[in-house]
Amino acid sequence: MTGNSNSNKVIVFTLGTGGRKTAEIIHQYEQEHEPNLEIEYVPIESTSFNSNSLPNEFEGIPLDTNDRIKKEFEQAKEDPTVPFLSLFHNLHNEGATRNPAVGRFLLERHDKRVKKSIRNTLQSTLTRQDSEASIWLVATGSGGTGAGMLPLVAPMVREAANGVQSKFNLDIYVNAMVTVSELRTDGQELDPEGSAEYYVNSSNTLQALASLQSLKSSGFDSEEERPDLIETPIASTMDSIDIGEPPLDGLFIAPMEEQNAEESRWDGDKRNSYLAQVNFKLASTLLGLSSVSADDDMGNLYNKLSDGFYTIDATQVRATVEEAKELLDSEDAIRQGRTDLNKLESHVSDIKDMAETLEKIQEADFDPGEIPDSVEEISNEVAGRASQFVKDTSALDLTEAGFEEIERSISRIVSDIPAREASEDQFENDLQRNSPADFEPEQFIPHKLIGKYVFQNQILARVEAELEDHPFEERIEELWEKNENNLDSEVAGLSNSDPQDKYKQALDPYLASWENDIETKLSKTSWLKHGKRKRLKQQLQEIRETREELQALFREFDRLESLKERISDAELPALETEFNSVETLLEDRQDTGERLVSEKQNRIQTLENTRDAYSGRVSPTDNFHRSVGDIPLDVTSSEDLSRQSLDDTDNLFDLIDAGLLDRDTILQQIATGMDIISEPLEDSFAEDSFDSESLLNRILIPMTSPDNSRVLTMEGESRNGLGSIKSRNDVDEMLSLSKIDAPFAVTFVMLHGNVTLANASEFRVVQEQWEQGTLQRLLGSDIELPQYNAYPELVPSVPAPTDQYIVEAASASSATDRVSGE
Repeated sequence: MTGNSNSNKVIVFTLGTGGRKTAEIIHQYEQEHEPNLEIEYVPIESTSFNSNSLPNEFEGIPLDTNDRIKKEFEQAKEDPTVPFLSLFHNLHNEGATRNPAVGRFLLERHDKRVKKSIRNTLQSTLTRQDSEASIWLVATGSGGTGAGMLPLVAPMVREAANGVQSKFNLDIYVNAMVTVSELRTDGQELDPEGSAEYYVNSSNTLQALASLQSLKSSGFDSEEERPDLIETPIASTMDSIDIGEPPLDGLFIAPMEEQNAEESRWDGDKRNSYLAQVNFKLASTLLGLSSVSADDDMGNLYNKLSDGFYTIDATQVRATVEEAKELLDSEDAIRQGRTDLNKLESHVSDIKDMAETLEKIQEADFDPGEIPDSVEEISNEVAGRASQFVKDTSALDLTEAGFEEIERSISRIVSDIPAREASEDQFENDLQRNSPADFEPEQFIPHKLIGKYVFQNQILARVEAELEDHPFEERIEELWEKNENNLDSEVAGLSNSDPQDKYKQALDPYLASWENDIETKLSKTSWLKHGKRKRLKQQLQEIRETREELQALFREFDRLESLKERISDAELPALETEFNSVETLLEDRQDTGERLVSEKQNRIQTLENTRDAYSGRVSPTDNFHRSVGDIPLDVTSSEDLSRQSLDDTDNLFDLIDAGLLDRDTILQQIATGMDIISEPLEDSFAEDSFDSESLLNRILIPMTSPDNSRVLTMEGESRNGLGSIKSRNDVDEMLSLSKIDAPFAVTFVMLHGNVTLANASEFRVVQEQWEQGTLQRLLGSDIELPQYNAYPELVPSVPAPTDQYIVEAASASSATDRVSGE
């Protein structure tokens, strides 16, 4: 709603699911086109629906079914005062199941709630400040709920409106907009494609509405008077309702092809969806008439609508501005998509190379004082500190330094080297939630890890080099060879062991024992000669020096071996585990990236298809789809378009000034659309015409933005203006412009008055063929017309369901008697 105090008040009551869905489209058009109206929507439904899925303006009236109501229904079927029900009828858990008699029963059963809701809606919506308002009843005449309720809801609403009119001193106009199932194809052949009930209900609905409105095709004549009341035997608040005067100020009918409707969507594009086009016509009619009266006295408008009954058709022509914008958007999206794709492909390739480089680093041979080239390939942070790495690792005395000192050196040199930014759990599994930035290679580089790994391997390389050059092993082998024959037999088997074992288990114990023996001899030297004692002392000194030498060499060698073992067996494996985690992450990112590349390639292909489609729609050659037409922009390619030129246009004449349109093209499309419009209900062949002398009264409602109003009076360079187009299409009157927010579109609603229902197959053929006994052959279904006659008081030519049941029961009984009498 606009909230404008000068806007017209409109109340829309929808009857049944079909009416509600149409109202949802009307509401959508209202939101899109912003007419100067305040509209309230009140769905009356016999089936459950999710009110949360409806706009806030919708306030529903549910007609529930429960066990108690089912019991009452069964009782009513046997009640002779309820002529519209018979034993053939069934009440299901929800809905009227295409049987209007059930719809009428539910309405009467809930009459108190319905009448109260109608009255409350009118009183809460309308005020003493309002001078006039309109009410619309929207229903499908082919179903069960709408067809069963409309003839009774109309006088209910009229009665409530009369009460509010008197109280608030305002004028209220009540209208009904109804769809019926089209019985004839464009070739005028009887060819019903939908369910048989659709056509039976449509016929009965037209018959009932003709009587309700006292139309000239009504089933009542001088011999049988139209009733002034509709009796309501089920209702709790009334015995009857007055229809002495027709309750509707306007009745608007739109036929609908059931086959096309079944194959389309309610919420589809009106260019391609038949059902969406039907709703476009209905919505345009309601909004057009309501917004015309917003700028004109509503009484004057309804004086012009003197026929009271009209069939409707509509056409719309629109400049392809949105398609042009979509074309530019799709090209922008393609460009951005390709940029993202190129970036993503580059990132994925870099991630793959990164994983391979990490493997190369782990497989590399480290030499003291040198860093492998593979480190420079991946980490400039480490490669840039290569000289510092060499300096710091060379400065350590590995034979004296403990591992704690090495750790301090590692921490010091890698302290300002950045760690890997990306973690394993920060990325989404959903492809759509990944962007090229999520594959930026730099975030995955484990600079600090590489730094630690390089430092440890530099240390390890020095350790291995020093071990290789260390004299301990050579000295042990030398002593072993010299003393092997003197060693105990139990240690002689150590000849193939490593030098530490030879030293600890053989040589050092042997030298210690030898040293001890000499010391023992020297302690007993009183009987030794001076020369021999001197030689023993010298030998003892040599053994001691050898043992001290070996102990020093062993300590160095063993420290180096321990350091090698610590780095090889503990430190490097831990770092390699971290490398494995990084490589796993990179593999996952590579896999995700490759799938995202494929998805983006498909997306670009889709965008290219969309671009090509919009390119064809900006300047289409096949530019009419039933009654909806495009006004093609005068461009040969997207290079002729600019975002600025489109954004700067607010109406059709801005497009003309921008060189994107010309007047002749606009008038040509309007003329084409007007030629497509036709009276949709009457049969078009003379031999079946009941009133060939009648002339249709055509009233045209133009709808567009006020800035486009000059379209209604302009002339083209080579084409005549709207005046000539109207004359050629026998337009009797054009109403004032219906002002809506439609900057690039013009809609024309045609109301066809002076329609003779007797000329419509939808009105008469079903009844004729039922009387002739050929209805089953026509509809392909064994269906009894009276069982669907919910208003026998308004359709006297068709028996009431109760009457038909009594006749059939009597006929069956008579046949039984004859058989038994034989």
